[in-house]
Amino acid sequence: MFDGLKHKAYIILKKSEKYTKTDMVYLAKGGFWLFAGQVSASAIGLVASLFFANLLLPSTFGTYRYILALGEILTVFSLSGLDLAIVTAVARGFGGVLRSAFRLNLKWSSLTLAVAWGASFYYYYRGNETISLGLLALGIVMPFITSANLYGAFLEGKKDFKKRTTYEVANNLIRTTVLIVALFFTKNPAILAAAYLGTHAIVAMISYKRIVRTFNLATENHAPAIRFGKHLSIINVITTIGEHIDKVLIFQHIGAVELAVYNFAAIVPDQGRNILKKIITLALPKLADKNSAQLKTTVYKKLLVSMIFLIPATLLYIAIAPYIYRFLFPQYLNSVPLSQFFALTFLLYGNLGNTALVAKNAVKEKYIVEITVAVTRVILMLLLIAPYGLWGIVISKVGTKYLGNLIVLYFIKKDGGSSPPTEKIERSVEIKS
Repeated sequence: MFDGLKHKAYIILKKSEKYTKTDMVYLAKGGFWLFAGQVSASAIGLVASLFFANLLLPSTFGTYRYILALGEILTVFSLSGLDLAIVTAVARGFGGVLRSAFRLNLKWSSLTLAVAWGASFYYYYRGNETISLGLLALGIVMPFITSANLYGAFLEGKKDFKKRTTYEVANNLIRTTVLIVALFFTKNPAILAAAYLGTHAIVAMISYKRIVRTFNLATENHAPAIRFGKHLSIINVITTIGEHIDKVLIFQHIGAVELAVYNFAAIVPDQGRNILKKIITLALPKLADKNSAQLKTTVYKKLLVSMIFLIPATLLYIAIAPYIYRFLFPQYLNSVPLSQFFALTFLLYGNLGNTALVAKNAVKEKYIVEITVAVTRVILMLLLIAPYGLWGIVISKVGTKYLGNLIVLYFIKKDGGSSPPTEKIERSVEIKS
């Protein structure tokens, strides 16, 4: 009976491809696991947010989020662009690149330790022992987190979304459980951050080791992937600063309480955005095999189809946001208008243009997009934070996201993104023990 239903579902999906212009069988198989994983992650994140809202003062939560934001910024001192390069390399058959990328990233991440501890000394000298302690912990754990988490990119390239989802849900559940337990023993934001990130590092390392053993991976130095990963890492320096400078500016210029309000404004939209971004995860291995003309057609068709779903979803969230926050986060009702404005970014996640640029190793175009967006965002935030406070930050962030998407679509329309002949690169690899 089950096989019969499965066959009927397969036929229906194949017939629907005539209208969606999408590999619906691939979308259903991979999408089920990715969406299931993201729904689980959203549920776990929501539970953690409820504990934060009820057990921590806004000022404490704001400081905790500031420490995590510093951790994100510190990733610029690692090769943070290796993950996307690994996806495309593994999709083309270079699985052993995972081990060489892990070692290379861990080596580069020594800079993270040096910068974090230097910043820790600065904060200690200025009398802020909480931030100083948090930075000490960040310096130790962030190199292992950024290096070991590359296993997820490997599984994406393999299109093994079931295994990736299983690992991610288990790891997320473990580190969030540790964090919630820690909340009952301490309200120190630095200790809470250390507990969460320390657990993250441990479970990520265990997962990485299991993946290497499971697939019996040798070290494979795939030079084009590593080179492209380095370019993406340079780009990510700009992107990461542009993405997380908002939290630093709010904490430094407005305060920890306002940062808590800002983060709660983004909590629900971020979860919705993460679910939508799973489409991008599914798309990258597929787009890696397309030429420029196919990319142009695919990106624009998918964008038009996605609007049919994204516009109603956006309007629905704007309408029900006050009720969601009144029920879940009554302490943060002043986050509602900001959250509704954040929801406008939902409309951007039907645009696969940026993913297409990554799939075709379009380095020059990526530099132009990310530099333009990051510089514009920082300038706008600096100009608008004083007169408009949180609204100045939110408007700057949402507006520059639209700017970036428009530039990407321009490049796709122009030539589909640069497409170096990576498919013809000879498999020149170095196998190490």
